[in-house]
Amino acid sequence: MSNVLEHKFVYQNSTTGKVSSTPLTTRQLVQLLCPPIHHSSAAAAAATAIMTPDTLVLGISNTYEYDKSGWKPCKQVPVLKEACAEWYYLVNHEQQQQQQE
Repeated sequence: MSNVLEHKFVYQNSTTGKVSSTPLTTRQLVQLLCPPIHHSSAAAAAATAIMTPDTLVLGISNTYEYDKSGWKPCKQVPVLKEACAEWYYLVNHEQQQQQQE
């Protein structure tokens, strides 16, 4: 059984349309897809993102055979779709309630 974070993919550069020359692992793609936390808005994060949820990826096996399911946007690939998701964390619920009052 293989580690899902070590599965390999090539991706299509949304600006140039070219396919990446080196496969990236799921782990590497997750790091590229997770929005930077220093941005104040989702739009600002998307504007500076290297990859977006719509970036096309194609799975590659260890023997360099392409996935038969073809190209898919990151937002439709297990694990990658979670990296694309917006997550909200409640740090101090009581403090936020006081600020709203």
